[in-house]
Amino acid sequence: MKITCSSCQAVFSVPDERMPPGKTVRITCLKCGNPIHARLPATEPGPGAGNSAESTTPAAVAAVIPAEDLTDQENRPFDLVEEATPAALMCLQDPELVRNLAPILADRGYHPREEADRQTACLWWEQNEYALVLTDDDPPAADPARHLLLAYARRLPMHRRRETLLCLISRSQDTMDGIRAFQMELELIVNRGDLERLPLLLDRAIAEQRSGYAVFRQVGKERGLL
Repeated sequence: MKITCSSCQAVFSVPDERMPPGKTVRITCLKCGNPIHARLPATEPGPGAGNSAESTTPAAVAAVIPAEDLTDQENRPFDLVEEATPAALMCLQDPELVRNLAPILADRGYHPREEADRQTACLWWEQNEYALVLTDDDPPAADPARHLLLAYARRLPMHRRRETLLCLISRSQDTMDGIRAFQMELELIVNRGDLERLPLLLDRAIAEQRSGYAVFRQVGKERGLL
């Protein structure tokens, strides 16, 4: 769904599946601050559709966040990003790390979203499309599966997960440890001691991801799957 600001005429894109059907959503224009009201027409429920939590709550979110902690769908967060601008989600516990990384992402054309709380970050990710997600392992856990955001990523449908480059900023893992990244289902690991290399490593990982999925996307479009 494309949304145009009536004040500055900036055009933004919001995936239809993120909009609650039949409800009006108020979003603030990133460029001029003008309030934008958008509404996706209600759709007729399909056979067997009901009002249970299972029918409205995405499985990836329900698997990692207790039902009582989920907000109503119409109140879940939207990250309004200008059309053709990639978005990035930073779920980091160290404010200094956020300050250092935000300019790096901005220089690469990303619209960065900062959210330290991992549960809220899962809701941001569920409701928005992010080309890049950065998270850390603070506080360190013996079992990486306890990391809420990484657990959410493992449960995402493949058609969404493959569109995101997931990078872990780690105190304990080695930079560019491909085997460990594969085990944790990440695209990139960067040790905190190697942060000066992050811009180069990010550029390389982004290029590899784009190249790796180029053939997949082309075949999918030719067959009408994408």
